[in-house]
Amino acid sequence: MPYGGYLAYMGHLNFIAVMLIATLVYLVGSHITYSISYYGGALLFLEKYGKYAGIRKREPEAARQWFYKYGDAPFSQAG
Repeated sequence: MPYGGYLAYMGHLNFIAVMLIATLVYLVGSHITYSISYYGGALLFLEKYGKYAGIRKREPEAARQWFYKYGDAPFSQAG
């Protein structure tokens, strides 16, 4: 995205086209990620491929228990 903005600024690309393509790519990527989590199960996915991202098998379950205990309030509070 930053490089696309730079190229639009320099006049090599159309700014509107860069924004539309970036939005489309974001939406497709979000849909793919949601589908993997919803249909495949986030824990199953993380247990199988988490090792490539440095996630150990116990960490997803620990995070789930933390959210059950505290909820999402620590992440949704502004300032």
